[in-house]
Amino acid sequence: MATEIGRHERAVDATADADIQKEFSRQREHLERSVIGLRQKLARDSEMHRADYIRIMQENVSLIQEINNLRTELKAARNHINDLEAALGLNRKDGDKARQLLIQVNKSRPNPVLEADYEQAQRALAAQQDLIDALQMKLDSYIQAFSGNNSNDLLKDLQSAAHSPYTKSPSAITTTTTTTVQQSQSRPYSNSNILPPINNGGMIESTEKKTSTAT
Repeated sequence: MATEIGRHERAVDATADADIQKEFSRQREHLERSVIGLRQKLARDSEMHRADYIRIMQENVSLIQEINNLRTELKAARNHINDLEAALGLNRKDGDKARQLLIQVNKSRPNPVLEADYEQAQRALAAQQDLIDALQMKLDSYIQAFSGNNSNDLLKDLQSAAHSPYTKSPSAITTTTTTTVQQSQSRPYSNSNILPPINNGGMIESTEKKTSTAT
């Protein structure tokens, strides 16, 4: 009886040991598979982080190089400003005088727009002066050969001359140039030997009187 009990216990122990070995093997395989998966994931993450690290390092290198270039340019610009200030005397006690001189030099520089407007005004004045000369010559010829029959022709010529486009000032002249043109037009005969134009109304009345007297 005792022998049978011993055998039974040994059989139970052997079965338990076999189950324990199977469970241990199963857990070991599971852990090994988990370790392999974790190692693969670690390798992937390490490669990704390595690529990010390389990219960040390259960006840092380029940014540091750009900062150094900007510092060099800033230093050169400051040296250039110091040289200009030294040449102009802005760092001295009479710096205010140098600044005023610089402002005057900038103001005295020619303005292309004003020069173009001035030339246009001069051309307009020359055209008006030529028209005045032509009208003065025609008026002198009419006065010399005046008769009652050509009073209407004289009136028509004077009216056409009054409506001539050359007698109007150009529209593309600035305020400064317009003032000069107006001053020149207000005294067009100050430096010439040409007689000023005769009042159209008085001439018409005198012409009508002479015409009525002749008839």
